[in-house]
Amino acid sequence: MKEIAIGIDIGGTNTKIGLVDREGNILYQDSISTMADGNVNDFIKFLKEKLTVILSSHSDITIKGVGIGAPNANYYKGTIEYAPNIRWGEYIRFKEAFSQQFDYPMVLTNDANAAALGEMVYGNARGMSDFVLITLGTGLGSGIVVNGNVVYGHDGFAGELGHVNVKLADTVLHTSPEAIFLFGGLVKAGDYLLTPTKKYMEESIFKMFKNKVKLLASGLMDRNAAVLGASALVWKEFE
Repeated sequence: MKEIAIGIDIGGTNTKIGLVDREGNILYQDSISTMADGNVNDFIKFLKEKLTVILSSHSDITIKGVGIGAPNANYYKGTIEYAPNIRWGEYIRFKEAFSQQFDYPMVLTNDANAAALGEMVYGNARGMSDFVLITLGTGLGSGIVVNGNVVYGHDGFAGELGHVNVKLADTVLHTSPEAIFLFGGLVKAGDYLLTPTKKYMEESIFKMFKNKVKLLASGLMDRNAAVLGASALVWKEFE
């Protein structure tokens, strides 16, 4: 029996689902409507129906656990709080509702932290224990890893660089990372983005850090990073 993780990425419109093995191979992937204007319990029942169909055609696997990435998700509490694009309510006890429908162990975090874990388990941060991943999309998000662990802080919401004035140079002083990874559609510009960003980072950085911090593109750019990041939560949490 092959051991797999179920990776789920909850977005404002669609929710992506994948079955992922320990090496990062996606054995199956699909998506369903998030039903963002509905009720969270209806969504979880819909998710259960979909997963039941998916797993019925994969009888040769065992499930290690379920990893879920969602906006404004709190790793400690298993809640989704004040998510701007999901209107299930301001404070959703998602893990509690999930456990009423599923027997699988589940871990929940926000989507940027899940992306950072995906980079560490499957991407270019393998072997690193200190790095920062910055997601560049419609908005800016971040996942900060120190000593091999995502930084959650006291209440589960630490590391949100999208809510401060971001200078890569300043970010280095907070945690002294080995590398800063950039992820998202903008990164496809390659050296047009990385070269000037590296130049201005080095110009602004505190002298003791000059030429010490790598600036790299994510290793998950051409893969289903959302599903991989969510599944990486399982291997990190339950192994």
